Amino acid sequence: MKEALQAILEFGFTKIFLHRIKALIAGSNLPSLKLASYFRFKKEGVLRQDYYGQYEDSECYSLLKNERR
Repeated sequence: MKEALQAILEFGFTKIFLHRIKALIAGSNLPSLKLASYFRFKKEGVLRQDYYGQYEDSECYSLLKNERR
């Protein structure tokens, strides 16, 4: 998964010139939370009971172009 996310970040920041990339991750999805941490995404907040029709919280993370690894 690291390779896939690395490619997505590279494409987003260098090919289509995004300034910010965000991720909404279920709080119970530990592998995805670890991946966001590895790439230095910053936690912005929690969307309460807002995860794909299930009443589970989503954590909102973002990465700015100048913060990437």
